[in-house]
Amino acid sequence: MYLSIKNKLSLYIIIIIVISNIVSIFATLKLQDQVMILGFEDEFETKFDELNNKVKSDFGENDYYISIEEIVKTNAIVLDKTGTIKATNVQYLSNTSNLPQYLKNYVDDLIKSDIKSNFYEHTFKFTNKKVILYVGILSNEDIIIMEQDLYFLSEAKDSANKLNVAVSGLLILLGTIISIPLSIHLTRPILQINDLVNEIKDLKFDKKLNISNKDEIGDLANSINFIALKLRTTLDKLDQKNKQLLDEQNLLINLNTQLQHSSETDALTKLSNRLKIDKDLEHCRNNFKNSQKDFSIILLDIDFFKKVNDNYGHLVGDEVLKEFAHILKSNTRETDLVGRWGGEEFIIILQNTPISKAYNKAESIRKIIELYNFDTVNRITVSMGVGSYNSIMDIDQLMSKIDNALYKAKENGRNQVQIIASKTIE
Repeated sequence: MYLSIKNKLSLYIIIIIVISNIVSIFATLKLQDQVMILGFEDEFETKFDELNNKVKSDFGENDYYISIEEIVKTNAIVLDKTGTIKATNVQYLSNTSNLPQYLKNYVDDLIKSDIKSNFYEHTFKFTNKKVILYVGILSNEDIIIMEQDLYFLSEAKDSANKLNVAVSGLLILLGTIISIPLSIHLTRPILQINDLVNEIKDLKFDKKLNISNKDEIGDLANSINFIALKLRTTLDKLDQKNKQLLDEQNLLINLNTQLQHSSETDALTKLSNRLKIDKDLEHCRNNFKNSQKDFSIILLDIDFFKKVNDNYGHLVGDEVLKEFAHILKSNTRETDLVGRWGGEEFIIILQNTPISKAYNKAESIRKIIELYNFDTVNRITVSMGVGSYNSIMDIDQLMSKIDNALYKAKENGRNQVQIIASKTIE
């Protein structure tokens, strides 16, 4: 399971607190045992010395009972070397056969070992009970056994345990309460830094870190804010530069388009010029090879146009050319390509049109021109040559034949249409 930094810190702090309290509990319990046992030992040594001093004088059995009752306030038994009880303050004991088994076994072992030492100690543990036996050899070689029942010590320890558990619980709760805001205090700036870094990664610079820590995290936050500001400034400059470059590029495209249009457009009539018509003818030829769709060409020449210039001037001649171009453009399809071939010669490329329909279109235009009233000059006529492309000849050969048909129309009296390789059609 994934844990965030905040949760990890909180968990670590709680674990440390719990472990430290558990260790504290065990150490306290162990120390309690040692302190209380050492206290009993000192007390029994004092009582033993006091009793031993008395038996150095004439000391009878009754004296034992009196001394034991006065000096030893806990269970005590005085035995001779044979194990015979000489005195005791334990009312239910009358001889060794009435001793508790653990004590009887201990006395038997003690007599057999022929102990000569001045003072001994032994501890017995058994079910639901714990006792400490202190054994001493008196100066008259009698044996005294003093027993301390530690049941009350267990009760005290139980109370201490409960207190320790309660204190530990309070410490854990206090540690948890402290660790949560502490972890938030430690991790909040880190999480804020992480969020801002993700924003910067996505090239978003709207946010800023507001971290007032006077430590490494605060220094890091200030550095990231500075870097973000620099990046934002740099990107803004780049955006402005890109926009400027894009505007300049669009301007160049527009200028290039205008330049290309100007280079392919006749300045006077606004029709396609010779350069553009040559490209259109090549395009139509390639299209014919791919689709086998016919295209036809009409070549037009204004009759006696030189007289217009001579009689009315070149400005009037230019106006006639513009009106003539307008008539051609107005009476052709959008798919038809109309251009100025040169001087008073014009050309119409009829796409997807066989020669018969091209001839009909030429006749229609011829009649329109014949009946049209031009400004200043009134009436003019036009002669035409018509041809259709096929795979036998190339474009130059086709244009040569159409040009011949045009001159044939002029030789035969003008104001007429001639088809290549055919007689004049009036």
